Amino acid sequence: MSEEKNNHDNFLTGIIIGGILGGIAAYFLGSADKEKLKKQLQEKGKVLLDNLGDIEEKIEDVGTEVKEAVVDKAEAVEKKAAQIPQKTKKFFLKKGKALCK
Repeated sequence: MSEEKNNHDNFLTGIIIGGILGGIAAYFLGSADKEKLKKQLQEKGKVLLDNLGDIEEKIEDVGTEVKEAVVDKAEAVEKKAAQIPQKTKKFFLKKGKALCK
C-alpha cells in the first residue's frame, strides 16, 4: 500500500514539474517565434490551397476512369449472365437430358 501511494505521489510530482517546464518553454518560445510561425503557417496554407485545385482535378480524372471501367465490366457481366440459360440448355441437351421442355 505504501508503494502504491509512493507511485501516485511520483506521478503527481511529474505532472506538476512537467506543467511548470512546459509553461516556461511556452513563455520563452511563444513571444518571438509566434509571429514567425504564424507567417510560415499562412504561407504553407496558401501553397496548399493553390495545389488543392490540381489535386481535385486529378481525383476527378481518376474517378471518371474508374467509373468507366466499372461500367464496362458490369456490361460484360450482364452479357455473360444473359448467355447462361442458353449455354446450360445446350449442355444438358448434348448429354441427352432435357432441362426444360
